[in-house]
Amino acid sequence: MRYLISILGLAIVVGTGYFTVAQYISVANGQTGLKPTKTVDSTSGAQVLALLNKLNSIKLDGQIFENEKFMSLQDWGVTIAPQTIGRQNPYLPAVGAAPITAPNARVNLPRTTR
Repeated sequence: MRYLISILGLAIVVGTGYFTVAQYISVANGQTGLKPTKTVDSTSGAQVLALLNKLNSIKLDGQIFENEKFMSLQDWGVTIAPQTIGRQNPYLPAVGAAPITAPNARVNLPRTTR
């Protein structure tokens, strides 16, 4: 069983190495494997211009804001009370806090009973 696993592992390593070297050689020869980008033809440019003309023809006016149904809407927003601003540097120890011990200070842990 170990012999079979060893052979399989060796085959994977050799296959990975071959794939890596083959990719390196193809890139070194200028073959990146990437497809060239699609060029834009005149029909797609015409479609873009037609869409742009449609967007430019849209006219917005503010009459909706003068509509009685819009005016009857109620604001259900909640006003948030102002909050106090925290400390200038929250990473400094708080006033009256216990001092910070050294990182290599000995800490007594409870012993297990085994």
